[in-house]
Amino acid sequence: MRHWFNAGPDYTVIFTPNATGALKLVGESYPFAARGRLLLTEDNHNSVNGIREMAGRRGVKAEYAALTVPELRVDLPALESQLAAADPRASNLFVFPDFVCVSFYKMFGYPTGVGCLLARRSALATLRRPWFAGGTVNFASVHGRVHILSPGEAGFEDGTLNYASIPAVSIGLSHLAAAGIDAIHTRVRCLTGWLLQGPVARRHSNGRPIVRIYGPITTDMRGGTVTTNFYDPDGHLLDYRRVEKLAGEQGISLRTGCFCNPGTGEAAEGITDEDVAAAIQTVTDLNLLRFLQMITMRGGRSAGAIRVSLGIGSNFADVQRFLDFTAGLRDQTRLTMGEVTFDIESCRVIRDGS
Repeated sequence: MRHWFNAGPDYTVIFTPNATGALKLVGESYPFAARGRLLLTEDNHNSVNGIREMAGRRGVKAEYAALTVPELRVDLPALESQLAAADPRASNLFVFPDFVCVSFYKMFGYPTGVGCLLARRSALATLRRPWFAGGTVNFASVHGRVHILSPGEAGFEDGTLNYASIPAVSIGLSHLAAAGIDAIHTRVRCLTGWLLQGPVARRHSNGRPIVRIYGPITTDMRGGTVTTNFYDPDGHLLDYRRVEKLAGEQGISLRTGCFCNPGTGEAAEGITDEDVAAAIQTVTDLNLLRFLQMITMRGGRSAGAIRVSLGIGSNFADVQRFLDFTAGLRDQTRLTMGEVTFDIESCRVIRDGS
């Protein structure tokens, strides 16, 4: 397992239900204390953002490393300053590889119930579990109110593992090995480059761009996931939910929303603390759909986007189908393509334009 991640013998593997479970293990067990710091990057998944709540309960406030716009990359000079400001005598956590959280489902689509935490043994020894469970202890007593945690990875694997699905991990890794990681990387990079070039060149008849691509528009230091939004000839944002529905009618599967990654969307659209505060003060039971409605009204911005993901199963026909779909949005408006309208009070669709 370790060789897949170029990890040496100083690393160990802890099986978890998923990548979120691996993150939770670190967050709940990390020895946060006074003078310590938690540093996250703005583009982290919500399963990472949630660690700030665990740190906050122990008096440690989370800080965020900002992203540059429009590239949406981490601001490295600012990050270096934030790292240098940490007290080396305290317990400080920067959420970036050391511990490595893995979702096998994200690697090859199956199984959905197995992930792992890849951790350096010396780092694992610094964690302090806030509880124990069946299988994680060598000894536990009711009358003595004591327990002795199992050493190493055994002390972190709670309950019974999803052993029926673990063989699928071996099969999936063998499949990736047969295809060749380098070959997969080259294939995805080429497909991504082609996908990026197409939408960037798309224009309405008045010359305005049809598509906005978030992040780099080249394959340099980027993966096979491309996030976009579409605009009409007047520059008005087209509702991504309507775009998703139209794409689905043509057999194209897109993911839309905020992808459990609010920081990137907020940076890309220039959503401020004031915007969020205004939404919270206006709506008591705020959710993404209500926030989307409000932020669209406040300057035509979006709290979500459209994501195209490429992988081992993708081919050039898939990319071409999406490019043809984007070409079909030329000179389309919210009226001609139909606009999804939500009632902000009930948070239900009242018209979808179809």
